[in-house]
Amino acid sequence: MGWLDNVLNRNKELDFMFDWELIEEKSRKIMLKQLATESVFGSIAKTVIQSEFKVKKDDKYVKDSVYYMLNVRPNRNQSKAEFLLEITYDLLNNGECLVVKDDVGNFLIADSWECEPIALYEKSFKNVVVDEYEFKRQFKREDVLYFKYTNSKIRTLMNGLYDDYGELIGRMIEFQLKKSQLRAGMKIDSTMAKDEKTQKQTQSFIDRTIETIRKNAVAVFPLQKGIEYEEFSKDTGTTDSIDDIKKLKNQYTEEVAKAVGYPVAFLRGDMADVEKITRNYLRFCIDPILEVIENEINRQFFYESEYLNGDCVEIKRVTYRDLFDLSTAIDKLVSSGAFTPNEIREESGFDLSDDEKMDEYYMTKNYQSLDELEGGDKE
Repeated sequence: MGWLDNVLNRNKELDFMFDWELIEEKSRKIMLKQLATESVFGSIAKTVIQSEFKVKKDDKYVKDSVYYMLNVRPNRNQSKAEFLLEITYDLLNNGECLVVKDDVGNFLIADSWECEPIALYEKSFKNVVVDEYEFKRQFKREDVLYFKYTNSKIRTLMNGLYDDYGELIGRMIEFQLKKSQLRAGMKIDSTMAKDEKTQKQTQSFIDRTIETIRKNAVAVFPLQKGIEYEEFSKDTGTTDSIDDIKKLKNQYTEEVAKAVGYPVAFLRGDMADVEKITRNYLRFCIDPILEVIENEINRQFFYESEYLNGDCVEIKRVTYRDLFDLSTAIDKLVSSGAFTPNEIREESGFDLSDDEKMDEYYMTKNYQSLDELEGGDKE
């Protein structure tokens, strides 16, 4: 009797022998994408949401309804942090993000839409869906916030390398499963399988044995007369393949980081020259994203005449305050004659002072004006 063929044919559902079908290609790619991008995109988004939207009108920073909407409550279901986090993820993942305004003034991030560009006319957006609700009307370009973040390196990664790495890591997982798989057999006396009743009893015993082995770390089961149990592979495998998978994930995560300008040193925990690395991160990774958001908001909220008059929304992102003493830096900037106190106040997000001396340039740590230095000390 071909006992092995008989067992396999009667137990096609034995997933301990055929686990490969559970590792679908699509699941592997989705998991790899989440592992690789979450660590990078998540860190970038967390930096972006620490920014503050400052509304400037008539050379003064004001806190009005626009300020409240951008910094506190963009819609009834999201806070500013949740709202900005979702926008950042959409820009990094998809390269674009559409925000529409409903009838009661809520700004809503669209999940999907169709764009109809028409030559010489403004774009329109139709079939806009937000949280499974589809708007029945079209939105004109002037009525929406449409953020577009173009990065060819990210697009190349998204469109190409996910498939390659996903297939490769899937093969490595399959190899690891094969190495760790328990393989066993049962020798069945051919005299036991002559009638249908005996065959059913034998099959039931085999099923119970397999279930016991699968569910228990220590499995004990009685052997019936005429049946012998034997394991062909007792090696549970090594960690080599798991380490390879970890290295591969780290390698892909670094590729994503390089594409968006996120410092690889942050991923590795390298703290050498952290100030310079952080400055470059904020300048070349965070600032371009914030500039896209800031420009689109100003286009939506201000007319040309207002913007040219100085009215605008400025995004003040997180600074280097955790890396060095800010007061010392300001002292050097002012006392060196490089900036006036009012220029420092404006750059720091404070209102300009009406004191005329705040518009003068000073030299030395005694805060003497340049006019005083040229004319000598006065008694």
